[in-house]
Amino acid sequence: MTEKLSRGPSVQRQEGHVPVACLEEDPLLGVVSAAGAMIRHMNSDPRSTDEPAARFDWPRAEPVDGWLESTDIARYALVPERALVGWDGMEQALHHTSEYADAFPLPGHGDVLTLGGEPLAVTWLPDHLVFARWCHADDDTGLAAAVAQAIVCDEGWEDALTVDLCCGRYLLTDASYEGERITGSGEYLPVELTPGRYRAQSMTVEPDENTAFLLVRLLPLPAT
Repeated sequence: MTEKLSRGPSVQRQEGHVPVACLEEDPLLGVVSAAGAMIRHMNSDPRSTDEPAARFDWPRAEPVDGWLESTDIARYALVPERALVGWDGMEQALHHTSEYADAFPLPGHGDVLTLGGEPLAVTWLPDHLVFARWCHADDDTGLAAAVAQAIVCDEGWEDALTVDLCCGRYLLTDASYEGERITGSGEYLPVELTPGRYRAQSMTVEPDENTAFLLVRLLPLPAT
């Protein structure tokens, strides 16, 4: 499956990450503007599970199809879908958004992965199990190729943590949102994973001197 990419949001570049060894280093710092449309994802994913979808008493809007941006704090939590009813993990999530990748346990639901650090727009690339965050770029047309090259090279990734993602269906959303707002606003990205333990790793890819994306990938770990 190939991600179809288009122009994305305007977000300030983040410094301090090591670019993949196989890609050209970027000497520039600053902000670039970008306009336009969002990444178009495929409607299905081979990692889908047989777990029944959670039911809600409130309206559910269609999710974001592309870049999740312009949320309240632009730091994110990967919330189990079945935990949305009565979701009250906002305070815990907010305490775990100082790092680019962190997590906290949610009883009965494994761990909740958080993506923090600087407020950056985010998208999900299911083919590679990668969350990509927009540091700076004119557009996102080079993202898919940069991610694929980083996966093949397998150099420059930094281990962040190990997480138990046992729920199958997740919603990536602003870490400050309560359950009703998440589904009612549609400000989330649906994420489907094979239940299990994963190692989260991060790096920055810089396809050219004007482009940088921060990546967090999930590596499935063998069952113990």
